[in-house]
Amino acid sequence: MPGSRVRDGVTLPSLDDGFVGGAANLIGGPPGKFAALGRSWWTALRVMLAVLMVSLFAGWSYKAPCQGPSANWGNEVQYQYTHLCYSDVRALYDAEGLSTGKLPYRDAVDDTLPARYVEYPVGIGAFMEAAAVITRALPAAEANGVSFFQVNAGLISLVMIGGGLAFYGLTRRRPWDAVMFAAAPTIALHAFTNWDLVAVSFGIVGLYAWARGRPVLAGVLLGLGTATKLFPGFILVAIALVALSTRDRVAWRATGLAWAAGVGSYIGVNVVPAALWPAGWRYFFQFSKDRGAESNSLWYHASAHFPTGSFWGWLGDPARDVPALNLLCALLLLLGLAGIAFLAWRAPVPPRLAQIAFLVLFVFLITGKVWSPQYTLWLLPFAVLSRPRWGLFLVWQLSEIAVWAGVLGYLHDLSNPGHGVPLTAYTAIILVRDALLVAYAVLIVRDIRHPELDVVRRDHFGRDPIAGPLDTERDSAPDVERVPAFA
Repeated sequence: MPGSRVRDGVTLPSLDDGFVGGAANLIGGPPGKFAALGRSWWTALRVMLAVLMVSLFAGWSYKAPCQGPSANWGNEVQYQYTHLCYSDVRALYDAEGLSTGKLPYRDAVDDTLPARYVEYPVGIGAFMEAAAVITRALPAAEANGVSFFQVNAGLISLVMIGGGLAFYGLTRRRPWDAVMFAAAPTIALHAFTNWDLVAVSFGIVGLYAWARGRPVLAGVLLGLGTATKLFPGFILVAIALVALSTRDRVAWRATGLAWAAGVGSYIGVNVVPAALWPAGWRYFFQFSKDRGAESNSLWYHASAHFPTGSFWGWLGDPARDVPALNLLCALLLLLGLAGIAFLAWRAPVPPRLAQIAFLVLFVFLITGKVWSPQYTLWLLPFAVLSRPRWGLFLVWQLSEIAVWAGVLGYLHDLSNPGHGVPLTAYTAIILVRDALLVAYAVLIVRDIRHPELDVVRRDHFGRDPIAGPLDTERDSAPDVERVPAFA
C-alpha cells in the first residue's frame, strides 16, 4: 500500500511525480505506508553532492579527446566537432594571450589593428588570470592549454559544489529536487565549455542569501555575478517584478537595498580596470554591441533561410543589419518584460520568484541575438525550482544535447562540407528545443494564473519558499522555515 506523499515534512519524489513513481517500480516501487524512512546514511543532501560530483566528473571526462596537444585545432580530424568535446577554456589559453603572460584588459591579445582584448566581463577575466597564474607556475613542459583546462576544471568544480549546496538550501520541503538539478545532463555537457557555471553559482548563492532574508548580501553576490556573466542580473530584474506585484513596502525596500548593493558591487569590481585600462575594459561592451547573430539564435536561422529579395526575406533582414538587430532585440526584451510584469501584477497571488526568473531569462534568450549553447545552464536552476517535474525536464535536457551536437556538427559541415550536420537539420533541432522551452513557459504561466496547480506552493502551504522579503505572509503561520535548510 502506498504511503503518504509527504513524510516528516519532506515530499517523496516517487509518490509525488508520476515519472519517478514509474521508474521506482523497476526497483521495487515507491515506499509503502509503513516504510521506515530517514534511517539511511544517504540523505538527500549527500545524494545530491554525490550526483553533482559524478556530473562534473563526466563533464571533465568527455572533454578528454580535446585535451591532446594536437587534438583541438589545426588537424583534419577536428576532434572538437566530431567528439563534441569543444571547450572555450581549452582554446582561449593561447587565443587570449594568457600563455605568454598577457594580462586581461591591460594587454592586447595580438599585434593586429584594431587592437583586440579579452572579450569577457571582468569577473571571467579575473578567473582566467588566476587559472593562468597557476598554470604558468607549473614546470615548462606542463604549462600549456591542457593544464590550463585542468586547473579551470578543478576551480569551476569547487565553485559549483558551493552552488549546489546553496541550491539544496533553496528546496526546503522538497530536498530531492536538488538531485534533479545535480543530475541534469547539461551540467556534464557544459560544465567546462565556458565559465558560465561560475556565474550560475554566484546567482544561486545570491538567491539563497535573498531567500534567507539578507537582501544586501544577496545584492552584493548578484552584482559580482553580473560582473562575471549577465545571468545573475536577471535575478535582480525578477526580484523587482515580483516586488511590484506584492504591493508591499517591506518588499520594495528590500528590493531597493538589493539593487543598490548589486549596482555598488558591480561598479566596485569594474572601476579599477576601467580606470587603468579603459580601452581593454571597453572591448567586451564594444564586442557585444558589434557582434552579429549567433548560430543558436532564431535570428541567425531566419537570415540563413530567408535571404534578401525572397518573399519572406524581411524575416532575416534585421539579422543582417547589426544596429537594427540590437534595437529590435532590446525592444522585444522590453516588451517581454512588460508582459511578465503585467502577468505578475494580475496574478491571483504574487508569483513565485523562480517562476518569474525563468520567464525573464527565457524572454531574454528567445529574443536575443546571442544564445551560446552553455546558456542553458542559466535556465537550469529555475526550471527545477519553477516546475520540478521529471518528464518534460528530461525531454528538454535531451534536446539541449541535440543542440550541442547540432551546432558542432554544423560548424564541422562548414569547414568540411558533407561531413557534418546540414543547416536544415540544425534549424530543426533549434526549433524543437525552443518549442520545448515555450511549453515550459506556458506551464509556468498556467501555474502563476492558477496557483492551486503549483506543486511547490502546495508543499509549502501556498507560499514561495525562496521569496525571502517578498513573502507578504512572512509574519503568519505556518512557517515554511521549520524545515532547516540543510536538514
